[in-house]
Amino acid sequence: MIFTKFYYKITVFFFNFFVLTVKGKEYENRTYAGKEISIYSSPYTVFLTPIGCTGALIHEEWILSAGHCFLGQDISELYAALGASDSKKARYYIKVDTIFFNPHFREVKTLSDLALLARYDMALVKLIRPITLARDVQILELETQDWPNQRRLCKLAGYGINTFSDTKLRSSQFYLSTNCGCVTNYNILCADAFGGGDSPCYGDSGGIVVCDGKGTAITSRGIPHIYCTDKSAAAKELRGQVCGQTNFYYVFTHIRSNFFWLKNFLTKNGASKLTNNCLQFYLILIGLQMGFLLTGLTYLNG
Repeated sequence: MIFTKFYYKITVFFFNFFVLTVKGKEYENRTYAGKEISIYSSPYTVFLTPIGCTGALIHEEWILSAGHCFLGQDISELYAALGASDSKKARYYIKVDTIFFNPHFREVKTLSDLALLARYDMALVKLIRPITLARDVQILELETQDWPNQRRLCKLAGYGINTFSDTKLRSSQFYLSTNCGCVTNYNILCADAFGGGDSPCYGDSGGIVVCDGKGTAITSRGIPHIYCTDKSAAAKELRGQVCGQTNFYYVFTHIRSNFFWLKNFLTKNGASKLTNNCLQFYLILIGLQMGFLLTGLTYLNG
């Protein structure tokens, strides 16, 4: 039974139609070599149990994660673990009420879908009740600006499988860009292996990449470099070692590109506080424009 659950979790992380043979030794060697951090360094990070994905708190009642984490899953016993420096020792457990997928997201069926569907690999997780914020439970503000024409140094925290064989929260810094071989789409951001055999791994799916202090992208999947030229060979590589590989792109769903759906959905479902936080930049801009307008009127009337 334990093996069956583990086997299914690994299959869901990547592509539901692949058959992956995973032995115990291979499991231990899968790499995510980030440094251990306290939840106080990343207080928005959430562990979704028992499916084993990561997410981020974006409102007292809502978590943002990857859509593929929930395909085929029974959510009747799904819980969000918050305030956890170790995924097995969370301070708070709140039952999940409902999962809402991005309407453009669907299950991967062919190799050609891999990169394309990463554009919409997004789901909103509604909690059965709001969480009370604390020092170790905070809301992550989402980025609303377009991606610049350059790579950026960002960070990712998650509870995924790692070289240390523990369940601690770990974080890595890496450069994120829009240009990864043939995977070029402004809805998709990507990175090569982070260095030192480091990358996202099973369990880091749904983790939110933070750039300049704001949630920017959602951890989606790994795609071999050879995918751009030989999809059959790429399929073979996907059956082997995936984590920490220098011949893989690690692909992330760009939040800003899906922000229209995200904002409208949450506004309709009563999450106005999130909308206000995310639109802070625009409100400030409007305020400045009004200030200039009033100043101009005063000058004309004087």
